[in-house]
Amino acid sequence: MLSKSKHLYIQANRFLENYEKSLIRLSDAVEKDPAHDASRQVEITVQLLDKLEELVQGKSNENRKGKSKAKSKGKGKRKSKGKRTETSFASLIQSLDDIDLDPSYNKATLDVLAEGPNKGLAVMGVVRCLVKYEYGIPLYYVLCDSDENSFVLLVFGIQEEVTKQGDQVTLLEPFCKFVDFNWKEKHYLFQSVRVNNVEQVLVNGKAVSSDFALQPIPM
Repeated sequence: MLSKSKHLYIQANRFLENYEKSLIRLSDAVEKDPAHDASRQVEITVQLLDKLEELVQGKSNENRKGKSKAKSKGKGKRKSKGKRTETSFASLIQSLDDIDLDPSYNKATLDVLAEGPNKGLAVMGVVRCLVKYEYGIPLYYVLCDSDENSFVLLVFGIQEEVTKQGDQVTLLEPFCKFVDFNWKEKHYLFQSVRVNNVEQVLVNGKAVSSDFALQPIPM
């Protein structure tokens, strides 16, 4: 088993999205003891990264195709209720700019964010999906901003049921991370945004109730 100090180090790097550091430390533990439980943690981390990479890159291409298709069809016919179509999702993305925002924040798209904290900025996106994985903490979502750029959202301190697929989410003063590294001949490249508490999140233009708050994890 990993010592408590090593476990906390690896967990901290995972929470801070320092995936490469976490994988290196875990792999070192596996080399010293092939039967070590760290091998399972390597597998879980790589599976998560593969899933995030696939969703972000795949959805970015799909969003652009869906937008072109929606334009070519025009209004078209309505689909049956309860079934989200690419056209309806595209309309949610297009209406992000119409969401009212406290004037103390400036609206920003993903490409405007700098790595690290982004004071005074707010990013809006439509939820594509919740990303399921074994750890469960933090929560991972894939969102799409008004420029149709897909990105990963990490959420700490908020219950899962706060947001669902199709919700328009506003992220206040988000922490941005550029994930870009190679591991075992695979290149991981995507952008993520992290928020740590309910005060940083608006869902469909409304503040999240404190009833949905969880005790924040020390970072």
